[in-house]
Amino acid sequence: MPPDEIVALILSLPSAEQSSHFGNADFRVGGKIFASHPKPGQFNLNLTPEQQAMLAEAEPRAFAALPNKWGQKGWTSAWAEHLDETTALSAFRMAWANVAPRALVNAELSPQAGATTTPSNGRGQPRRPGR
Repeated sequence: MPPDEIVALILSLPSAEQSSHFGNADFRVGGKIFASHPKPGQFNLNLTPEQQAMLAEAEPRAFAALPNKWGQKGWTSAWAEHLDETTALSAFRMAWANVAPRALVNAELSPQAGATTTPSNGRGQPRRPGR
């Protein structure tokens, strides 16, 4: 998949914005980085270690852990030449959902319930603002 099409796909995610981090393009939602574009043809995604393992096992030519401490935390490289649109959208949506504000994720996952759903703190109580 051409890198410019991947960038367009990333920017199609709700509230996604392109910015810069250490001179490289990055992509943010709610001010938090969920992906970067450090080299031509390479993107890095902010995944969980479990998501990283799943993608690297399913598509080893397309995904691999970054070879450093960030990789151990789930940051994953993706190579554009080995991505198709469906796989890219799925992977970048996972990274987006990992850092997006919960209310935005809830609204994206269930649009009808999004306006009336209150994020929970995991104990059945509404989450306090800023959490």
